[in-house]
Amino acid sequence: MKYKCLIWGIGGDYEKIINQLQFEKSKGNIDIVALIARTQDIVERTLDGIMVIDKGDINNIEFDYLIIASALYYKEIYREACNMGVKEKK
Repeated sequence: MKYKCLIWGIGGDYEKIINQLQFEKSKGNIDIVALIARTQDIVERTLDGIMVIDKGDINNIEFDYLIIASALYYKEIYREACNMGVKEKK
């Protein structure tokens, strides 16, 4: 089964995991549907060939799992995602 993944964070922690995620994508295990970044961090509409969106658009994207790519702000992002309606199981 291929899972649709949304990645929140495009900083240094994202850079550390993107190769592994791309590998899983090439194996057909996941599809990275979008990246979430703060509005002020969005320079281009794509990064590594993946659409970059503002966190306010999270409810407009269909996904199975949210990957939080930020060790430093993990708890803050987790709480914010839950407050925005993302189910805990995701």
